[in-house]
Amino acid sequence: MNISIINSALVVFLTYALVYGKSGFPDLGLQGAGWCMVAAEGITLLLNPLVHNKFLNDTFFTCSWVPIEARQIWLLLVESMKL
Repeated sequence: MNISIINSALVVFLTYALVYGKSGFPDLGLQGAGWCMVAAEGITLLLNPLVHNKFLNDTFFTCSWVPIEARQIWLLLVESMKL
């Protein structure tokens, strides 16, 4: 959710800056709106692995390895094939 808020804020700022030529950006008009979406999505794409690996992994242990024994896999296969 935080990344979506960051993405929305980037879209609003970059659209204003690129469409109207504010804050030192060139005045691109409608083409600036397209470039703003590309830039905001690219920045968001780069933020996703950072947030997942640095913050979510520490909180929810999303990258932890759970060992599975071969006997458990065999038992699942045998039990699932019974009619």
